[in-house]
Amino acid sequence: MIADLEQCDLDRIELKKAKAELALIYVDLAKEQAAKNSLRSQLNSMYVWNDSLSTANMQMALENQRNMDKLKRNNRWWKFGTVSGWLTSIAVHLNWKQSWVEWGK
Repeated sequence: MIADLEQCDLDRIELKKAKAELALIYVDLAKEQAAKNSLRSQLNSMYVWNDSLSTANMQMALENQRNMDKLKRNNRWWKFGTVSGWLTSIAVHLNWKQSWVEWGK
């Protein structure tokens, strides 16, 4: 009977140790779950941020394409104006030269 009481005391001590270990395991599990939830929320915010960056990137690409088209058009008009100016000046010069020659005769 005394041996049974001593065994009961040992079992009670062992049970207390097991409960303490279980409490530590629950605390660790709660910490891990909180870390997982935090990482999950960060991942979701990163998805949203990535989507907004993708949208901004596409808008910038479209705006860049519009600006490039505008610059090409301006460049074409500049070339056209320069060539027409040269041709006009040559035509005026030849006409003036020809009219001067005729005027002098």
